[in-house]
Amino acid sequence: MENGDTIIGDSWQNELVIIPNPGTTNEYYLFSMGETSAVPQKGFFYSKINMSLNGGLGRVVQKNVRLNTFRNADCVTAIKHGNGRDWWAISKYSTNNTNFNRTYVYLVTNDSIHSPIIQNLNDATDGDVQRIIFNSNGTKFMQINAAGYMAEYEFDRCSGIISNPQIIFPEQSGPYNRTFWNGAYSPDNSKFYVSTELYDLSINDTSWLVQYNLISSNIPGSAD
Repeated sequence: MENGDTIIGDSWQNELVIIPNPGTTNEYYLFSMGETSAVPQKGFFYSKINMSLNGGLGRVVQKNVRLNTFRNADCVTAIKHGNGRDWWAISKYSTNNTNFNRTYVYLVTNDSIHSPIIQNLNDATDGDVQRIIFNSNGTKFMQINAAGYMAEYEFDRCSGIISNPQIIFPEQSGPYNRTFWNGAYSPDNSKFYVSTELYDLSINDTSWLVQYNLISSNIPGSAD
């Protein structure tokens, strides 16, 4: 694919997501984030790719269009709108100095990216190492972070509104005895799998894969 200069994206996982441009058959949006000084700019960006160009190999026709200008956490994700056509692209504010747990939800329609719905969830810090993981039908997502926070939220795929937090593990202030890195729902959404390890990787390089039963009355106690 022809692309010219580099598309902005930082070094952590979950800093890029690609979705189709609604109403088209060969155009895609690539959303990316700038988190640290490792990239020229902080912010949330999109680039548009037309796969019908360059002999079918594709070409970037718009590059690094900036949607916000602040440091973003590495949990860029997207979920299809409830109408089955449009999409929601989601990014998170990042700083070590606030507890907003602030989320930006952008509606992506045919050739338009709308101003974000900004929500303060107010139950965790706005750090870099975050994950937002949707269940199989897009009605809920799990948010985890490196400070041991785990909470499940409901997501309205028609309005883009996040609600009804169920905090499974509150965030730790240190010393940390758990650190969540990534996760996944089971196909029937009854279980959640998370990778975790001790925070100081230079001392302990052992990691675990833990299963939690989401229909248990004691989700933390269901760890397997």
